Parts: sequence; structure tokens; C-alpha cells
Amino acid sequence: MPKRKMKLVVSLPRYPTKRVGTGIRKPGMAWRRTVYEEIRRSAEESDVAPYPPRAQIECTVRLALDRNRLDLQDVDHLLKHVFDAMQGRLGGPKAQPRGWHLLPNDYQIRRVTVEKVEALDRKWGSRLVLTKYVARRRPKAKIAL
Repeated sequence: MPKRKMKLVVSLPRYPTKRVGTGIRKPGMAWRRTVYEEIRRSAEESDVAPYPPRAQIECTVRLALDRNRLDLQDVDHLLKHVFDAMQGRLGGPKAQPRGWHLLPNDYQIRRVTVEKVEALDRKWGSRLVLTKYVARRRPKAKIAL
């Protein structure tokens, strides 16, 4: 049986600079939906199946934002949208059944590295990299006397 593919690289769409759509919709929810579609598309193209409930995942996220958004957007807020998109949570009541999802629950994520950078050009945009979590040994502390 072939080894299961765990690594997934996703090019994330740019976070909107203004409100998107009509009504009271917040730009984050519209962005979450486009992130979800990119994750799904990338998983299908890379032949990465949804992760099982016991899989432990490591996440690296680079968020390229416009200069005026760098100081306005909280990293935890943007990360929440990415994590919810991976779980197929696109709004509505939690009791409502979810459609396709890459990750059953975000508690499976063991390590996260996140960075906000200025979006200088299209070549160096936002991206998400998911890999299998590998615990790293911590070096022993040296005690100075």
C-alpha cells in the first residue's frame, strides 16, 4: 500500500482591502470561502486526501498584506479564518452538517508558524503549508554558576 501524502502547499488569495459583497457581510467571511476553495482545489490537484482524525499536523502560514493592512489585521484573526476553512466551517450553526473538509478538527494542529509580510508583488504572495508534525527535541538548559 503506498504511503499517504501528508504535505500540502496552498497559495492563499489576498485578503480584501475593502468590504466585499452586499449587505452586512464582513470581508473575513468572504475571504474564508475563497481560502476554502483554494485548499480544496490544491488538495485535489496534489492528491492529498482529507487528514484522518488522529493525524498530527504542522502549519506554516505566510500572509502577504497591503502596507495599510499590516498594522490593522491581527494574526490570530486571520489564522482563525484559515483554520475554519480547513475544517469546512463556512458560517452558520455548528450543528449544521459540514461539506468537504481537509481537517476534522483544528486541535490536531500541533505547531503553527505564522508571518505577516508586505505584499510587494504577485510573485511572493500568501501561502499555507501543511506537513506531518514531528516533535523536536529541546536542548537541555545550561545552568551557569
